[in-house]
Amino acid sequence: MKDELQQKIDALQKSEAKFRAYMEESPLGIFVADNEGRYVGVNRAACQMSGYTEAELLNLSIPDFLAPEFLEKGMKMFERFQAEGSADDEIMARRKNGDTFWIHLSAVKIDNQAVSFCQDITERKQAEEELKFKNVILNTQQEASLDGILVVNEHEEIISFNQRFADIWEIPGDIMATQSSKKALNFSISKVVDPEEFVHRVHYLYENKQEKSHEEIALTDGRVLERYSAPMLGSDGQYYGRVWYFRDITERRNAEENIRYLSFHDGLTGLYNRVYLEKEMERLDTERQLPIGMIMADLNGFKLVNDTFGHDVGDEMLKQTADILRKSCRREDIIARWGGDEFVIFLPQTSEEDAKTICQRIDEKCKKMRIKDIPISLAMGYAIKNSTKKDLAEILKEADKNMYAHKSIEYQRVESAVLNTGLKKLETKSFETEAHYSVMQNVARRIGKKKGLSQPELDRLKKLISLHDIGNISISEEILTKKDLLTAEEWDIIKKHPETGYRIARATEAFAQVAEDILSHHERWDGSGYPLKLKGQEIPLLARITAIADAYEVMRTGRAYKEAISKREVIAELKRCAGSQFDPELVEIFLLLLDEQGYPE
Repeated sequence: MKDELQQKIDALQKSEAKFRAYMEESPLGIFVADNEGRYVGVNRAACQMSGYTEAELLNLSIPDFLAPEFLEKGMKMFERFQAEGSADDEIMARRKNGDTFWIHLSAVKIDNQAVSFCQDITERKQAEEELKFKNVILNTQQEASLDGILVVNEHEEIISFNQRFADIWEIPGDIMATQSSKKALNFSISKVVDPEEFVHRVHYLYENKQEKSHEEIALTDGRVLERYSAPMLGSDGQYYGRVWYFRDITERRNAEENIRYLSFHDGLTGLYNRVYLEKEMERLDTERQLPIGMIMADLNGFKLVNDTFGHDVGDEMLKQTADILRKSCRREDIIARWGGDEFVIFLPQTSEEDAKTICQRIDEKCKKMRIKDIPISLAMGYAIKNSTKKDLAEILKEADKNMYAHKSIEYQRVESAVLNTGLKKLETKSFETEAHYSVMQNVARRIGKKKGLSQPELDRLKKLISLHDIGNISISEEILTKKDLLTAEEWDIIKKHPETGYRIARATEAFAQVAEDILSHHERWDGSGYPLKLKGQEIPLLARITAIADAYEVMRTGRAYKEAISKREVIAELKRCAGSQFDPELVEIFLLLLDEQGYPE
């Protein structure tokens, strides 16, 4: 009996020794605690893990081993363990030196003691946190990206996409809601993306997993997308799917097209520009294109139109001229705006007869077109290249020479037409009527003859009278006919009309000789006039005569802002202003003429 008992004791001791050996050799930290949570047993791994010696641990309890921030959670785990008899969780512990680390803890109850098996999982938790941080960065980058991003797995199923992708492809909100709740997106790419070409591309790249792609696609709604994709490959080369990037480049493409268009076209007329024409002339200057015709065209009176009616009317004339040229030429002809008011037409495989016909067609259309009652007139000249020995630059010079021969014939007629149109327009919005000019002409002619002017000077004086206030054409009717006193700003506008008239007259051959007189007709004898503050004899004689004639007509007939005055009052006013506003000698001559010849009407 005693031997049997001893055998059992020996066996138990042997078993305990084996268990103790297992505990000591275990890579897991083993902590044994009593019902109060005090440690009653630990293994070598537990000591290594905690930094304590076995003796030190046996003087500690569970709270001493927990990180402060996890103390409450740890004690609740111990309470549940006491009630349930087991526990399994992750928690943060504290080493002897104060460092914290993560452990995975599995506990079971043996003989009313808590036996805990602990594994240091700090590296794993750090890796998880790092991965979580990387995912946050990735998600933030995706949502902040200007590109639409789509991730597809190896089965061609969509894994995720960002908001920009949804915006580009107009994906319904319920699909986005599914993604935002992190549920699997088990729908085919073809259900999201249109057109079919994209689906074909996906299938192709699925078959060629290693291939990257970069292309542009045009959508049926007019948009252009830049599309790039790259495979997702593991370190072992395993294919996990593909990432697609989409960027809407419609605005960029439109801007590039616009820049390309403007680099070869004139922005105002839409015709080709000189740069493009010169390149085409070089490219097409071949024997195959012979005979080659060149037409040079120039708008007659264009500067005068700009100065008289403003640049808006001038621009409209250029655009209408361009339209006439387009309608008059053949599809294969190249029409270009060569300079400000010059156009060149390049005519491949064109005989002299054909070039002449095109010029006639242009001329006929011009005669039917008017801008603000202003006729469109083109001076044209053409030349033909019949041999490769002749340079195109020489042909263009020849066409230019022929054009100027035509221009000299037409120019004065167009100038007169433009100025007559301007004077008629001025008459409708001011007091510059035929009657006004008639009285002024009568007064000026009397003074001029008495002063001894020659006939050419008298003719020049007549031109001056007809155009002296042409600069008013740029001033609004509201200001020209205002009954109340002008504001300082309105008066500044009025005072600019001599300069405007000067520019208009200077733009013409026929009237350039009176430009200086137009500029000076509001100067005063005492130097207080405008715009140049000329004084006395510095003021041109014809301008001084015009000033008296203009003042007389205004005083005799009146204006909206000034009533007419009597003959006696006119004489008194002229005498009063002699030597200040008017040339005193000319006033004396005019007053004598009034006595001798009566009052001009």
